[in-house]
Amino acid sequence: MKPFTTPSSRTRRMKRLRLPFTPATDNPSSSITLSVEIWTLDDQQAANVSVACVEDPVVADASITQFALLAHPYGRLGGSSRDPVITCLASYLVDRNWMVVLFDARGVGNSTGRTSWTTVPETEDFQAILDQLLKPIILRSTLQSAGSASSTKTLTLLRAGYSHGALVASASTPIILPDSAPKLQTPLLLISYPVSYIWFLTSFHASRFQAAFQTQLTSTAYKVLFVYGDKDQFTHQKAYRRWISRLKQVLSPDLQHANRLSIVELSDTDHFWDGKYSMLCQLIGTWLESPSDM
Repeated sequence: MKPFTTPSSRTRRMKRLRLPFTPATDNPSSSITLSVEIWTLDDQQAANVSVACVEDPVVADASITQFALLAHPYGRLGGSSRDPVITCLASYLVDRNWMVVLFDARGVGNSTGRTSWTTVPETEDFQAILDQLLKPIILRSTLQSAGSASSTKTLTLLRAGYSHGALVASASTPIILPDSAPKLQTPLLLISYPVSYIWFLTSFHASRFQAAFQTQLTSTAYKVLFVYGDKDQFTHQKAYRRWISRLKQVLSPDLQHANRLSIVELSDTDHFWDGKYSMLCQLIGTWLESPSDM
């Protein structure tokens, strides 16, 4: 793999397209607008980029076959798309020719609305970006690449979150492309999943999110990486290990044999990954390239 580089040290420039995104809803009076950024390499963004909306999506360069949506930590505690874990991972992926979508959750930055107490609206927003923004982008990209060498490549859409964002991503549903489109892989990445305070972030609706995550684990369609530090300030190492042990009980022998769930505990690592950004990105990169557990 390529060594990790920071945005300031890269030789190829990165383009960040900032745009407002308003998820379609059955109740217009409750609609909100999210501040979204699409990151790509400057020399691999299609020339006919326009402001993105459902009817006129951003056109991905035909050579881009890997996409990612990253969710940030809890907004009420200062979380945003500018979190260093999120931006370092985004830079790492973009440098490897991914298109990465970042967004500020409702009530954060330039996004309208208010941060919820249940996390349910945030999960709906994450899903809307998948369905209403990224899916059209990917479909338009496949049309652009029709007949080229990249048209036969398998596509990847990484759903990822860090801290509260991991809770949000864990409740998402992978998008489904038409049969005529290339195969789409939809791996799930959960960084520092907030095991010990799900009750607080969901107003005691933790069972809803636990059920959604179990659905993710029992699917054979994609792999899951669960990564955390042994010195997490919010979830003790023993709590993580007990929770993981219970998770494994829901996996059938066939799924365990398929190694769909990868669990990595990093030593001397806290919730904020201070000094470990490069290590984390390298770990994630290796997992993305691997067809099985690490």
